[in-house]
Amino acid sequence: ANDPRYPTNATNSIPGWVVEDGAQCLKFDGVGTYLTLPTEAFPRGSFTLSFEIKPTGCGNQVLFRHHGYYIGSVTLKSESEKLVVSFVDRNIEGTLFAPGLGLPRGQWSKIEMRYDLQNMYFKVNEVSSAPIPFSRPALFSMTSSFGGHLRPAFGIKPGDKFFEGYLKALR
Repeated sequence: ANDPRYPTNATNSIPGWVVEDGAQCLKFDGVGTYLTLPTEAFPRGSFTLSFEIKPTGCGNQVLFRHHGYYIGSVTLKSESEKLVVSFVDRNIEGTLFAPGLGLPRGQWSKIEMRYDLQNMYFKVNEVSSAPIPFSRPALFSMTSSFGGHLRPAFGIKPGDKFFEGYLKALR
């Protein structure tokens, strides 16, 4: 919250526990709430990342970022209510993935991203994109966050916002 890019109108950085549609989940306000995960939570090798969200806000929203003071490897965003993912490898080369999978506002969506060091796989609810051949190692081991982190980097654009909505089943 000491970063000059952190929203000056944020009153809280901590998402709140609530019950939404009968499920315990975290509520993000879209202004400045986020969840930080330790370095060990996101590997540099193969991985599966999954979570369920119910977006309530408008605009392009940052969902998940693997980052630190320096650029990280993975950013998942909702752009025009569709999943967009960027990946930066250890040569600091960025790749953008736009699998065309919808993330409708006001509805729960289960998102899964899987990387087996040979292919990227994306799935939203029961719709999967075709495997995308990809075999580049991640950049650094560092922290990750869910909900927002707007430090300029590959995959982050002017006008991107913190996530507004609900999160459950982060794995």
